[in-house]
Amino acid sequence: MPDSLVVGTYQGSPTIVCYFDFYKEASMHNPIDLAICHVVNNIPPQILEVALRTANKRYNEENHLAAFISEHIIDGRVRKEINISGGHVKTIALRSEWIERSRSEHAGFAGDDGPYTLYRIPPEFRDNMPISNVLSIQYPYNTYLGGGVGDLNLGTGGYNMNEMIQEVLNSYTLSTPRNHPVCRVLAGDLIKLTPSQYANQNWLLTVRINYDSAMTSLHAAAIPVFQELCLQAMRQWCYTNLYIDIDRAYMETGVDIGTFKEVLQSYSDAGQLYKEEMIKWRGVAQMDPSVRMRYIHYQL
Repeated sequence: MPDSLVVGTYQGSPTIVCYFDFYKEASMHNPIDLAICHVVNNIPPQILEVALRTANKRYNEENHLAAFISEHIIDGRVRKEINISGGHVKTIALRSEWIERSRSEHAGFAGDDGPYTLYRIPPEFRDNMPISNVLSIQYPYNTYLGGGVGDLNLGTGGYNMNEMIQEVLNSYTLSTPRNHPVCRVLAGDLIKLTPSQYANQNWLLTVRINYDSAMTSLHAAAIPVFQELCLQAMRQWCYTNLYIDIDRAYMETGVDIGTFKEVLQSYSDAGQLYKEEMIKWRGVAQMDPSVRMRYIHYQL
């Protein structure tokens, strides 16, 4: 049987405010479970009970705090905000069959599709999640660029010592330029490359993909910051939604109003603490193992 945490009563019956399915190895590093554990272990159960009742009145939720935290705190706020600067890093090879034909008002440009090219990336190549931002775009591996760009062999995508030395020289002499298009995300599946790619090149596009609802791609080093973000978001929700109705909370739970008010008052700075944790999150997101390896390559 899964573990349950029961606190207080509601209309004469026990209220289940937290419920976890611990299937040993299968979920021992589940970021959502760990975040909910962090919340219920750092906020008094009496406040969580009142928070759940308030949520029930507003959102018509069941007596299930874990579901409320997951849906309204994590999915409703935290995951949306961390996807702005975080997300799973993935490299995608752009294919010519993904090109989305644009309107013909730019027919005078090369390729008859305007000064840019649009790529609509299928869901299976972006892990069925929207793309949040682009990190870089590179020439594909095993590409040989001859003639006009100085016989530059990009067989390893610029990741060996000789090619890195060549890159340093090129930055001063510009003798063998490697021009890359400007890339921009227009939508979760639509990428815009400028200039037009009428001479097709299967570029290697490195992007960040939004975290899924289970945060399965979150690396272990980021979990403590994620937990603290969820805690501060929950504390801010409690302060914003319960502080004014503190007299009603006293009548419903019987907890001493002075103690209840004192705890809620201590959450008044939760919004500022959330912003501070978000700064830490941006640093942790940049230290994603796949991104860190890119930085190491660039520093060699």
